[in-house]
Amino acid sequence: MRLWPPAAAAFYTPYSSCNEKFTFIPQLTYADIVVFTFLNSYFMKGKAEGIPEQLKEHPTLSAWYELVRTVPKILQWLKNPPAGLIDYLY
Repeated sequence: MRLWPPAAAAFYTPYSSCNEKFTFIPQLTYADIVVFTFLNSYFMKGKAEGIPEQLKEHPTLSAWYELVRTVPKILQWLKNPPAGLIDYLY
């Protein structure tokens, strides 16, 4: 699993540096939510706190992850997921 974060960082960095906030435009998009959900469920198993250790050596990706994670509605969802959802697949 060591290869995945560098590949994601290499893919993500050119897009994030264009607007210095979210992935494609300066506001949260569906793409941000989808990628965040994958990273959060894969590395954090849906936990609300912190940045995954695997992303910490990639500053741009870490900053983006934290930016999305701290959006109030996303943080609320992570802290209080709706009952009846299936467990995280990863």
